[in-house]
Amino acid sequence: MGCAEAAVRLGECYRKGDGVQQDQATAAALFRRAADVCSLPGMFSLGRCLLSGKGVPQDRLAAVHLFRKAGDEGHTGALCALAMCYVAGNGVLQDKEHAARLFARAAEAGDTRAMMALGKCYHNGDGVHQDNARAVHLLQRALDGGNADALLVLQAFYYNGVGVPQDRPHAAQLLQQAVDAGSVEAMYRLAEWCYRRGQGVPQDHKKAVQLLERAAVAGHAEAMLKLGECYHKGEGVSQDKEKAAELIARAIATGNVGAIYSLAKCHYFGDGVPLDKQKAAELLQRASDAGHLQATVKLGMCYHRGEGVPQESAKALELFEKAAKAGHAEALLRIGECYFKGEGVPQDKKRAVQLFQQSVDAGSVDAIVILQACYYNGEGVVQDKAKAVQLLLKAAGTGNLEAMFRLAEWGYHVGEGVPQDHVKAAQLLRQASDAGHTGATFALAKCYYVGEGVPQDKSKAAQLLQNAADAGHVEALSRLGMCYHKGEGTTQDSAKAARLFQQAADAGNIGALVHLHVCYFNGEGVEQDRAKAAALLQRAAEAGNSEAMFRLGKWCYQKGEGVPQDHARALRLLQQAADAGHTEAMFRLGMCYLKGTPDRESSKDMNKEEKEKAEGIPQDKIRAIELLRRAAEAGHTDALFSLAVCYQSGDGVAQDKLRAAELLQHAADAGHVNSMVNLQVCYYNGDGVPQDRVRAAQLLEQAAATGNTEAIFRLGEWCYYRGEGVRQDHVKASRLFQQAADAGHIGAKLSLARCYHLGEGVPQNTPLSLRIVQQAADSGYPEAVYTLARFYYQGGSVARDMARAARLLQQACDAGHVHSAFFLGVLYFKGQGVTRDTRLAVRMCQYAAAAGDEEAARLLPMWRK
Repeated sequence: MGCAEAAVRLGECYRKGDGVQQDQATAAALFRRAADVCSLPGMFSLGRCLLSGKGVPQDRLAAVHLFRKAGDEGHTGALCALAMCYVAGNGVLQDKEHAARLFARAAEAGDTRAMMALGKCYHNGDGVHQDNARAVHLLQRALDGGNADALLVLQAFYYNGVGVPQDRPHAAQLLQQAVDAGSVEAMYRLAEWCYRRGQGVPQDHKKAVQLLERAAVAGHAEAMLKLGECYHKGEGVSQDKEKAAELIARAIATGNVGAIYSLAKCHYFGDGVPLDKQKAAELLQRASDAGHLQATVKLGMCYHRGEGVPQESAKALELFEKAAKAGHAEALLRIGECYFKGEGVPQDKKRAVQLFQQSVDAGSVDAIVILQACYYNGEGVVQDKAKAVQLLLKAAGTGNLEAMFRLAEWGYHVGEGVPQDHVKAAQLLRQASDAGHTGATFALAKCYYVGEGVPQDKSKAAQLLQNAADAGHVEALSRLGMCYHKGEGTTQDSAKAARLFQQAADAGNIGALVHLHVCYFNGEGVEQDRAKAAALLQRAAEAGNSEAMFRLGKWCYQKGEGVPQDHARALRLLQQAADAGHTEAMFRLGMCYLKGTPDRESSKDMNKEEKEKAEGIPQDKIRAIELLRRAAEAGHTDALFSLAVCYQSGDGVAQDKLRAAELLQHAADAGHVNSMVNLQVCYYNGDGVPQDRVRAAQLLEQAAATGNTEAIFRLGEWCYYRGEGVRQDHVKASRLFQQAADAGHIGAKLSLARCYHLGEGVPQNTPLSLRIVQQAADSGYPEAVYTLARFYYQGGSVARDMARAARLLQQACDAGHVHSAFFLGVLYFKGQGVTRDTRLAVRMCQYAAAAGDEEAARLLPMWRK
């Protein structure tokens, strides 16, 4: 047997080329010599030669016979080899259960390789019931028996928590042991799984690079690729994209298909190599032909977009379907997109949703985000925003940045599918922004700008906008320009604002054209040029921007600014803007139709000649109400208010005071102050709502708090002076009159004068009262002129002067003051301050009575006698 053992050892030398020239035939002959004398190692080694056909003609049946014979005699290596034949159906019928039994016999005999193999059977459920705990036990036995290969397998179990509690520090320790034993694979895993990701050890990119370099030098292709990634990103080493490309090329030389795909990406983006999409497509084709599914999908995208190859939707779909048959998640997603958009196939959103779901089931997080949009918008499925949010939560939980962004913006920000929570929205946006999502950075900037979910901080907002702009977010450029334009969060700098607007416009942001138009229109940051301003609006309007349509009509063609004045074109532009959903255009156009143009708002800056030349629209109240209703439904508060006024008066609609009050309430809830004041009248008089003067007073308090002088006056006059809805308080009333009077409210001046005249809420001071009335009358306010006439009629605080009283009453009467007409009639009837004229007195009394003056109506019958 000593000769047989020597023959086997010499045969191994010839098989491996160890000390002699490699010669598989000589090796097989030596193994046969040993086998012929019943050497178990000889039978085993000869069996391997027969199984592979190395050095002898391949004969699998003979190999199996030898393995079985040696195994029956107790050779554990032969038992393992025979088991592998049963696993693969190589020379025997496939029988995984028998294979497991053979591995178990060898393991019981102490063969650590058999222990490892049996452990894998228990892990995969091959020939035995799956039992990961049993698998770990066998792997640990193999390791304890000195099999270093078990370190790598056992490490993966601890890393992923399979069969044992997850313990990544222990997994890292096992890998370190394998590295110390010289395992190249362990070097790769310890670098990639642990040090790069900070799993089980503190994150250390430099340590990861050192390990990857050792593995790459030893020829590990994946290590070359990952080391290339480090050089590409500058992670643990100085960034060097050319070095990255060299490493990928080295990996390709080892036959690594993934490296071909990586080099294709380098050429696609021009990273470390010249940008060459045709070369990228060629490399993707090579990788795809070698079975690389991701390369197949990316090649499909090249055909879909016509990048590096002719655009060919059918070819793209063919490639996607090829990868999808192998269960590739992204391929399923891409086919779904084809059906969703009708590209290469008839559009079928329902089928698209089914494919998106299959992609999700195959593990695609991107598909979760796309499927969420389908549920959110009700495309291809019944709309279900709660389901959409659940999908976003699932995707966000994996760290998907787009999902975090959408969950914040589509979910928590607006309260769709989840309770509204601005704080939670801001937290998600910050998390996504910190990880590099520029859309989240931009959205977070808006949160800081308005103080939504975070304390308002316009400086922080401007900083975030700068970050987003630097990362290529075009709208951030435009918003940052607005910050510089207004001096919000930054030093005001109109020139810089104009440059930012120009950059954004050059990058395709249409809204920036509108902002830039303002700069040229007003000469802010650039030399004033209204023709250029109009041209910018024209570009934006042609691109479909409704704000540009509105401004081009309202600012330019209506007023002739930068273009020849053209009211007909202005009207067409307003109509286009309204049709495009511009609420201000709807409102303005609605008011034009309600009153006929030029309306008061549109014509307030026109002189008489311009008004005569203005080409207006015929009054059309049906069209007016339609436009006002559309604007109101979109939340335009002025439209809500104006529509309410129409319902109050029955102007263009059937009078409906209940509907009017509802519209006023909507506008008031949105902060529209005039609606608060008008709604107060409804509650005060019980028009469209139950009379409630307490509620009326509350509305006035709310409006007055905004500084609205009419509300301040009414709160003083209607409420505190009269004691309506609040406890009567002349002192507080007089203070409110003073506040409104100081702001220029004439009615408040008269009420304040009354307080001083009567000593109500203030010390009586008739001279001051007269001076206040005189100031109000000097402004031409009819009620003040009438009140001053009463002073001169009554005398006391001034010398009685009937003639002056009559002149003042005539002035007030000419301004439309009804009671002045009656009072002047009294003077004519009595001949006080004027020549007595009873016929004129009666005519004036008739006028006042017809206008609703109750005292005139009472006296008119007596005067006629």
